[in-house]
Amino acid sequence: MAVRLLAVGPAPAADRGAEARAFSDGKELAHAECLARAAGDVARQIAAGLAGPALPGRDMRAVSLDLDLIEPAALPLVLQALKKVGSVSSAEVRRVTVGHVEIRAITRLAGPALVSAIARELTGVADVTPGQAVADRAALQVRLAAPPPPPAPAAPVGPPAPTPATP
Repeated sequence: MAVRLLAVGPAPAADRGAEARAFSDGKELAHAECLARAAGDVARQIAAGLAGPALPGRDMRAVSLDLDLIEPAALPLVLQALKKVGSVSSAEVRRVTVGHVEIRAITRLAGPALVSAIARELTGVADVTPGQAVADRAALQVRLAAPPPPPAPAAPVGPPAPTPATP
């Protein structure tokens, strides 16, 4: 069994794996016991890898971002924007439903300031519409920016049209 844990922050992805063997009277019982052992080993490895400070530092706060997303491609852009904001130490996707994503960010910024920072980072890539915001919760709508219009066709180049003769 192998698991890849992807980090939002600057930490690299972590690969974890476990191998187990089990013997039992029946084939299916042996498979179930083998899976249980491997899953337990991988779960312990992941829990140890995630162990860290449970509470944010004194100057940090947890801010919940409620994102209204229609295009799934906007979520990676928002996560990259959070990574670029210097005052955000971590961001975690907490819940994903159709058209809605909740992200918990550990940051020095209050909700409204964090939304403004995200909007600045996404300028030209996505349109951000702020919603209601308080110190520890902010709502925003993120839509991918419309592609630029295609260039107008060039006028044909050739000899000028003859002018009609006047009698």
